[in-house]
Amino acid sequence: MIHHWALTAIGFAGAAVLGVLDFLDRTQPRPHQFICTRTRLIADLEGLVGKNKVDEALAQLIKLGWVVRREETVWGQRNLQTRHHYALCPDTVAEFLVGEGISGVPEPGRHL
Repeated sequence: MIHHWALTAIGFAGAAVLGVLDFLDRTQPRPHQFICTRTRLIADLEGLVGKNKVDEALAQLIKLGWVVRREETVWGQRNLQTRHHYALCPDTVAEFLVGEGISGVPEPGRHL
């Protein structure tokens, strides 16, 4: 789901990435789970957002503090492999929404 406030605040690519992370976060029993990789984001948004735009959006969301990145390095067959996992930081997004005066309940006749 892409919210109008996200489109105006961070653009289409950022809103799309945020929407995927929000959806995946809601499927977990606890918030703030590191379950999404860059590869998964690119695959989920194929046809909507290019991989360069996904990278730019992730960098922007990390800078804003809305997304947190965790790095994991493991031994591969021949060398070390580093994987990055991303998680939505709902508290930071909520602080932004409160600061902007955006509530979770739409006005009559309007959709988020």
